[in-house]
Amino acid sequence: MKMVFQAADRGVDDIRRAARVSGLQVVAIFLLILMLAITNEDGIQAQAAPKVILLTVAISAVGIAWRWEKVGGSILVASAVALGFSMYQSYPLLGSLGLLLAVLIYTPLPLIAGVLFLLSSCRV
Repeated sequence: MKMVFQAADRGVDDIRRAARVSGLQVVAIFLLILMLAITNEDGIQAQAAPKVILLTVAISAVGIAWRWEKVGGSILVASAVALGFSMYQSYPLLGSLGLLLAVLIYTPLPLIAGVLFLLSSCRV
């Protein structure tokens, strides 16, 4: 019986490790995007302000998830959904190819990390 619990704990540890690695990827990519947006010659345009705020929320949620996995994971999932809707509203500006790229970058990264953090918060 003890071996079953050890195997379950190992599985939770693997999920937690995957969540943290994917969270670090979210932070690295979103920080790069934020730095490019901030250092742009024109500054941050009005239509990009909600996206910048949501990127900042996603980055902060990863930090929160390292301490409180369920809370941070929930915030990450919510920010992924909000980023997806925000990108969808930018369709007239981005065009279909730009929208596809934006949705493939902005939505899955925090969504996967958030789901992994939520899974790792469920102890067996």
